[in-house]
Amino acid sequence: MESWVKGSTVYGDLAFYMILKGYARPHTMVSDKRKVEYLDFWFQSTPKVLTCGDSFGALSTNSHQKSNNVLSVITEEKCEIIKISRGQYEHVKKDLMLHDQSVKEELIQACPFYQQWPKLSVNKLVELIKWKNFPENHVLVKEGEISSFAGYIKTGYCYIFKDIEILKKLSLGKMQSVVKHIIMGKLQEKESFGEISIILKKPFTCSIISGTDVELGVISADDLQGLDPVNKILLQQTAQPILGNLTQEEVNNRYISLEKKKEWQQFKETVINQTISYKGIRPGIGKWKHDWNKKERPKGKATQSF
Repeated sequence: MESWVKGSTVYGDLAFYMILKGYARPHTMVSDKRKVEYLDFWFQSTPKVLTCGDSFGALSTNSHQKSNNVLSVITEEKCEIIKISRGQYEHVKKDLMLHDQSVKEELIQACPFYQQWPKLSVNKLVELIKWKNFPENHVLVKEGEISSFAGYIKTGYCYIFKDIEILKKLSLGKMQSVVKHIIMGKLQEKESFGEISIILKKPFTCSIISGTDVELGVISADDLQGLDPVNKILLQQTAQPILGNLTQEEVNNRYISLEKKKEWQQFKETVINQTISYKGIRPGIGKWKHDWNKKERPKGKATQSF
């Protein structure tokens, strides 16, 4: 942090500054045409003043591309200003980039399909990954469609849904064909999906829906298709489609199992309600209802004291 007395000129062409205390007026700024303009504070109709929390200067040479970027100021009173040099900024930026690459690399290597991959091939995917957040109950991939991206789950989990067509009995004995969505499993953290669908251009045989808010490492279909032939072949050899070996009989058995559990739960609730309601007993009504805060009057004859 630096302290500047009143009337000092602070140049921000080689660093970035933020005012912590005091105020200052702009002295020079970069116009839309990227030319440095000197400002006449006294002849401005609405003079601008930089106060606590305001900033000026440039962290990189490309910062001048932003129009009306204040480059230098003149302090109007004693000011305390924090300075971030370009060297410090580039150092922090590099550290953040290295940390981000490390997190992406760890995520890919933790996924089952990539644990035996060589580091060079993993780095190819790391260069393509972007972070993306999705809310709960968001359809990431729809059954019958080719995935638009390969996803690597960093946080949260996703449900695997499968569509099944069944006959539903209506009134008057009529039957109607309806589609049910049943949960076939879950994708947890450090699992991936979508690679084979993109590489082989095969539609998904299930739907992937987020069960919670999820953060994914995402590689777009275009970027994945743009991989070199060696890594594309490596993907085909290691990655597996979701529910790739699932048969229709297994889907039917899963649906029957879930329906039996549902019927059993409904049966238990019915029996419990019938037991509680036996002979007209209702919780909260009649003898079931009692005000425990109410004091009972003592039994016997009332006496009067003189």
